Amino acid sequence: MGLLVSALLEPIAEGHCVVDLAGPFDDWRSKLLTPLCEVRLPTRLSNWADRREIETLGALLEYDPRDLLGERNLGRKSIADADIAIKRVLGCSWVEARDRIVEATRSEQAPRGGEAGGEGDVAKELAGQGHLAALLGPIAPSVVGALRALSPGDFDFPSRLRSFIAEQHCESLGALLDVPAKVWLDRGNLGRSSLASAVVLVRIEVERIAAGRPSKAEAMAAIGSLMALWHELLSGLEPIERIVLNRRAGVGSEPEKLIEIGEMLGVSRERVRQLEARALGLDT
Repeated sequence: MGLLVSALLEPIAEGHCVVDLAGPFDDWRSKLLTPLCEVRLPTRLSNWADRREIETLGALLEYDPRDLLGERNLGRKSIADADIAIKRVLGCSWVEARDRIVEATRSEQAPRGGEAGGEGDVAKELAGQGHLAALLGPIAPSVVGALRALSPGDFDFPSRLRSFIAEQHCESLGALLDVPAKVWLDRGNLGRSSLASAVVLVRIEVERIAAGRPSKAEAMAAIGSLMALWHELLSGLEPIERIVLNRRAGVGSEPEKLIEIGEMLGVSRERVRQLEARALGLDT
């Protein structure tokens, strides 16, 4: 996750209040970590994000949409469609979300009365609690087992924290949560931001499990199953019919009009309509 959104999430792990962002912040904050596969972005923008390994809505918001208009295969329609998808999730457009995040980040980074800076409240609280799990607060017993069994690889942890996890040989989240505070604090380059990100991401996962929502891996598996079913349904068709249906459905790109497919195939719009009808069994 980039610096902009990470800076916004950090104060939440420290218990500070942030300006309202189109609704209660806890809810808005959690939505920044929504997997992009759940945002229903236009296909071209989704493919662009995949190539850059952008996996969450918050990570996408690190980019100014106005800067993407020069990207290959990304035009005004893709950005406009993305605005609609983002507004469904956050209640505001892409540009508005970025502006509000910047505003909130600046507010949180301004000096607070009586605050001396340094490693900050997260490190101090960790030192007093003994291990990271204590910073999460009360967790329902029905959630604890599923939470501890998760793999650290399921989280979009900062790179420094991922290195720390590898050094500690933490193969489960439970093992990471049980690492003694002294080990965390003795790690020289594992500062407040990494600790705050860990707390925020784990808390959001607690909320997901409690609400019964699918994990990112489960969501991706479901999408894979749907694609496998789609390809199976098309397997008995002629190659040209598969091309027409795939392009009409927007598989691998944005949905195309009959005339656009006709120009690509070198046939008329009416011929494409006939091929589509035949593929769907509507030509009888």
